[in-house]
Amino acid sequence: MKYLNTGVISLALVMGLLIYNQCSQTSFEANQINLDSSSFQVQTKYLQNLRLQLESQSNLAIVTEAQTLADRECTAVDIESWINCVGEAKKNKINRINVNGPIYCGDESCALGVESIPQFKLVGNDQGSFVRYGGYSVSLFKFLSVGSIIINGIKVFESSNKPIQIIPEAEEVNDICIQTRSKACASTLEIYNSQSVEISKTYFENGKIFNAAFWSIEDLRIDSSRFDKAFLFGIWGSKIKKMNLTNSIFQRNRSNGFLIEFTQSEQVLISQNTFDQNHHATAFHVCGLSGKEPCPGGQVDLVGKSQNIVLEKNTFLNAKVSGEFPEDLRYNFITNVEFEPKEYFIEAVKIDSNYFENNSSGMFYVNLPLEKGKSTFKSEIKVDNNYYCVTPKAFYNFAKEYKWSSQISYQNNSERCLAGKSMVPQPPQAPQPPQAPQPPPGSPSLSNYVWSSSGWTTCSANPYFSYSNWSECSSGQQSRSYQCINQSGQQSRVVQCVSSIGEAINDSFCSTVTRPQSLQTCSVNCASSPLVHQTCSNSTSFASVSPAVISADSCELEFGKTTCSSLIKWSASGNSRACVFANGNLFACEGENSGKIAPWITKEGVLFELKVSNVKESQVLASVRVYAVSTNSLEAPDCSLNGSSTCTTFVRWSASGNSRACVFANGNLFACEGENSGKIAPWITASGVTFELKQNSSPQSSLLKRVVTRGF
Repeated sequence: MKYLNTGVISLALVMGLLIYNQCSQTSFEANQINLDSSSFQVQTKYLQNLRLQLESQSNLAIVTEAQTLADRECTAVDIESWINCVGEAKKNKINRINVNGPIYCGDESCALGVESIPQFKLVGNDQGSFVRYGGYSVSLFKFLSVGSIIINGIKVFESSNKPIQIIPEAEEVNDICIQTRSKACASTLEIYNSQSVEISKTYFENGKIFNAAFWSIEDLRIDSSRFDKAFLFGIWGSKIKKMNLTNSIFQRNRSNGFLIEFTQSEQVLISQNTFDQNHHATAFHVCGLSGKEPCPGGQVDLVGKSQNIVLEKNTFLNAKVSGEFPEDLRYNFITNVEFEPKEYFIEAVKIDSNYFENNSSGMFYVNLPLEKGKSTFKSEIKVDNNYYCVTPKAFYNFAKEYKWSSQISYQNNSERCLAGKSMVPQPPQAPQPPQAPQPPPGSPSLSNYVWSSSGWTTCSANPYFSYSNWSECSSGQQSRSYQCINQSGQQSRVVQCVSSIGEAINDSFCSTVTRPQSLQTCSVNCASSPLVHQTCSNSTSFASVSPAVISADSCELEFGKTTCSSLIKWSASGNSRACVFANGNLFACEGENSGKIAPWITKEGVLFELKVSNVKESQVLASVRVYAVSTNSLEAPDCSLNGSSTCTTFVRWSASGNSRACVFANGNLFACEGENSGKIAPWITASGVTFELKQNSSPQSSLLKRVVTRGF
């Protein structure tokens, strides 16, 4: 339900540019979509720029030959052999790859790029599949100016998409794709500038933008394939002349199951496909009178010159929003087939013998401003012999109420529920990760994957001296014994399996080597010298025996908090009845030499007074005021993995007036964005990431704060 021309297809570009005039009306009569709004003009401008980028990328002539070439093959059964085949294809030494085993792909090195050859085949057997959990900044398969392309029997499983809203009710972004400012996600399959493309018995799941993208294709044929759970479109295409889409399934793509733009559609057949729960989210917010409201739309979107198109014997199910985000429910007007003719026209379109069940809106919709008038229709849209079941009553008489009803031939359509039509076959399952290969006995590991460890965090121990009572005063001197306590603690580090290019991957790939320890005990000695001798007199007054001591350090406030904790320590010079008061209220009576944590220190400060007894009016032996201070703080909450290998946290920091402070993640520069700032980190793993706030952008600069964040 949005219109996009993309080839480079980076998320940063797509999220801003993806929409054309995909905004559907919420009623038949009202012209509510505001296609001539400033938002529409901005989208058109950006799309023109994007179109130029695609044209420049596909300006190479399609390489063809009069006769079919003999196959020069390479066979892949695992990641190592696949990367070898990718290298051979890049050198144009082969024109066919047989995928005969599961390929586990965690970085960009497994991306296949083929350019300027007459033909290429990618063929998989029953085990031919790709499990992809990283490297999303490039397409897994990309073909540029290849004459003929055949893809058969390939299955691609990518990690789950994670739509999030940085700002409430704003357009969602895929937090898997928020890597750095210089990288974004690409679609799984991209094909540009080809004469013939045939895709059969192929499965794509969880494309980070689209499952498949096509640009400038003479003849596109897709049969017995499946496109599920893309972040936006199952398929996006532009400048397609001929298309046969048959016997395929499109399920739970967040926006349209497929969106195709035609400038000259010579022959289009869409037959015997199943479309289920596509456009279950209002992924774009450019509709309504404000141009900022969420957009409903269709499971199928046909843009531009809709000419010579037949949609027959398809099944359309559950066209409605899922409530993924609460505001979506206000725009639950999801149709099944949407036409967006723009400046072109509609001619020779037939919608025949299809089945529609459990939909929130009608069979189809023509997204066309009133001022365009009837000139858009070169001939009637023929809507015949279709069945609909569990659809709003208003749409049963659609032809009578719709504003373009005079341009629609609507015959022999009836309400009828067909048993078994709502049963969609289950998708294939991703293969389990393999055991890492064993190296030969006595040799070093031959694996491309190694354990990587960060430095240890600061020990959690908080040591201090605990004293005995002072001895009797003798010759003006007294002494006491001491012990340094609370010396034991723990420290941790990030341990993760990484590929040869340093990208974190599943730990199973490093299973041949013992995993380094990520947690250990540690100890810290008391930093200062103990006070064990002092002068004294023989007076019995507590105040005159020797000076009593009470001490505490100021504590640092964390983000969003108004209090912090400080350890209050005291020595009462032999008075076992001494007590500590906080702002005049009894705080502790735990012996003459003790300590206790006060977890409610504020910026205004708390006055602690060591007194002779538990009586508020008793003599004050010593006092100290303790303050909460906003100095250096760093916060990165743990996040939920929800079955994925990574999750997203928001890192926030304050550097106490230091505008040059920077944050490092596992030793790598993460952000230098001012003394008080925040940034999303979308690659948190179960083993954790160590964030460090440092004085400046140099890794050797002073450490101000450290925190370890883990996915759970």
